Amino acid sequence: MNIPKYKQLDYLYLMNSKTNLEGKLFLLEQILNKSDEILESKKDNYDVRKIHFLQLDIIAKLCFVIEDFLYLHYLIRKDTKKIYKKIVHNRTKWANNEANYIKNNLKITDIKKIYCYPEISKTKLKELEKRLLKKVIKSEIYFHRANLKEIASFWSKHREIYNIFKHGCSIVTGMFDTGDLNKPSHFYARGRKSNRIKTYMVECSDRLFNDYDNIRIKIHAEYNSIAFNNETRILNKEKTFIPDFFLIKGLAEEEKIMGIVREVNKKIVAPSEIKISLEIKENSLKKFKGNSDFYIIPINKDIMFSYKGKVESKRIKKG
Repeated sequence: MNIPKYKQLDYLYLMNSKTNLEGKLFLLEQILNKSDEILESKKDNYDVRKIHFLQLDIIAKLCFVIEDFLYLHYLIRKDTKKIYKKIVHNRTKWANNEANYIKNNLKITDIKKIYCYPEISKTKLKELEKRLLKKVIKSEIYFHRANLKEIASFWSKHREIYNIFKHGCSIVTGMFDTGDLNKPSHFYARGRKSNRIKTYMVECSDRLFNDYDNIRIKIHAEYNSIAFNNETRILNKEKTFIPDFFLIKGLAEEEKIMGIVREVNKKIVAPSEIKISLEIKENSLKKFKGNSDFYIIPINKDIMFSYKGKVESKRIKKG
């Protein structure tokens, strides 16, 4: 397979990042389910405190998934060489900057590049087919743009609460109207901003938990799309392919559109067809020279450089 080693490692990172995403979203779903149980039966101060902390944990888990996403979005938009190496920096400042860029400066050309949409005018399709695909891709791009802006806005609105909850102990919970339990309750987060103490009052109500679930769905769709499409691009260097569509189901032209996509993508290798074989060359823990009573042992090397791996595909070999 004629792909540079660092590109194979980029591919491995993208594949692994989706697995990590699924794990984090699984934890988030567990909390959302628990929240539903308490929301249906909250009656006293103790229940209100529990739902407040569950809300804080939901915000925190959404934020650290969004932070991962913003960082990946930034690295791909910047055409970063060796993404697999850069991603370990995990710089929140870069995620903040990317959220601001998405909200204020994101261009259609950025989305086409990041999501790997092809230049349809350069494909060997009939004019009618080109017009149909251009129309669909335009709708898809605006769909992604709306999701991206909502995700970036969520990060910007919630990152202060996330940081206070993550690093401080200045959360005040349990306030509610004893005369009307159906009214929204509130909790307070106290943080430092520009050398002053600033307090954030956060509403807690059923509708907000629906909003959190909606953001969860959107971040899942966008993260998976970017990772999967860029995996496909790595495996099909300089080949035109059309990414999966979200909005064609139920359209009158759905079958025709899918026929065109199948024709364009018939020689494309999809990540699902790839066999990954990975083997660590050496047992680093056996070679560890120090003494440690702790179960977490630092290894002063990147084990991703110490692998003997194969990326195999019958279709690539035939090509």
